[in-house]
Amino acid sequence: MQSDRHLQKIKGLRGLRATAFTAALAQRALPHSQLFAELLGDQRSIRAVSAFTESLWPALQQAFEKHLSTEKTPSDGSAGKSGSKPGGKAGGKRPSSETGPDEIRLYLERLDQQLETWSAHDSYGAMLASKQLELTMEAWISLAEAMRLHDLTDDLPKFIGPVQCAQDTINSVVNYLQLQLEGDDDARIELETEDLKFEGTPAELMADDEALVAYLDQHEVLQAELSFQTEVRLLLDVPTEKLIGNLKRIQTLAHNDGVSSLGVSLESE
Repeated sequence: MQSDRHLQKIKGLRGLRATAFTAALAQRALPHSQLFAELLGDQRSIRAVSAFTESLWPALQQAFEKHLSTEKTPSDGSAGKSGSKPGGKAGGKRPSSETGPDEIRLYLERLDQQLETWSAHDSYGAMLASKQLELTMEAWISLAEAMRLHDLTDDLPKFIGPVQCAQDTINSVVNYLQLQLEGDDDARIELETEDLKFEGTPAELMADDEALVAYLDQHEVLQAELSFQTEVRLLLDVPTEKLIGNLKRIQTLAHNDGVSSLGVSLESE
C-alpha cells in the first residue's frame, strides 16, 4: 500500500516533533471520544477527554520555547554569570504555568482510568474512543521523554513512536472502510488502475487481496488521512524557531472544525 511509503517518511520525526505529530493524531480523533461519551450521557467525560487532549498544545509550546532558549544559550557558561543562584528563578524552578511531571502523571492516571472504563464496552464506538485515548496517552508519554522527566518516565511504558501511532491511525481508517464494504452487499464496484481492472460485489472485492489494496489506496477517506499526516509532518520539518509558530496551524489543522478523519463529530449522534 502507498501508506508504507508514507510511513517511511514519518521515521524522521524525533523528540518534541514526534510528540507534536502524535498530538495532532490525537486531536483529529478527539470527536470519537467526545461522541462516545455523549452517547453514554457522560458530560463529565466529554470535558475531561477534551482537556486531556487540548492541554497538549500549550505544554508543547512551552517545551519548544524552552528547547529554543537552550539552543540559544552560550555554551561557555556566560549565561550563568548574572548572579542567579541555584534554585532561584533563573536557576531552574519552573514557572507555575509550566506543565511538569506532576501534571503529566495526573493526566496519564486519569486517561488510564478512562481507558479501563471504556474498554469494557464491546462496541465499535468504544474501540474508536479507546484508540483516541491511547493516542493521547502516547503523546503525553512522548512529551515526558522529550523533556527528559526521568522521575516520571522511569515508571511509564516507552513511547511506541510516531510511526506506530500513524500506522494505528491508518489501520483504523482501513478497518472503517472494510466495515463499510461488509455492510453493502448489493453494491457494484468498478475499479481500474494501471495494473488491474476489477468489477464485482464488495464480497468479491474483499476476497481479492490485490483489488482490495488498490481500492483502499485510492479511497478518498484514506487519501485524506495520508494528506493530513503529510501536511503535519511538513509543518514540523522546519527549524525550531519557525516550528513554534507552526504549532497553532497544526492544532487548527488537526481540529478540523471538530470532525474526525472518519467524518465523526458530536453532531453525528
